Amino acid sequence: MFTWRYAFTRPEDLPRARAVWESTAQTNLRKSMWEAQDKAMKTTDNWDPMAWLDYDPVWLRRDYWESLCERWATGPW
Repeated sequence: MFTWRYAFTRPEDLPRARAVWESTAQTNLRKSMWEAQDKAMKTTDNWDPMAWLDYDPVWLRRDYWESLCERWATGPW
């Protein structure tokens, strides 16, 4: 799908285009996770990540959110 959507690129441009896309995706995911964490913290008015379990974002699977809360509870992310 990546090559179909960006069919205008030359074959030699694909590695660089993919690297830029992956970097952008990482940045956007990191920002989205920070915003979800911040929203849960503000909603619960609690700094304990285990108190955020019921405030998962709709765009993230519940089991992923639970594992992230457990990870955040063990130390800095």
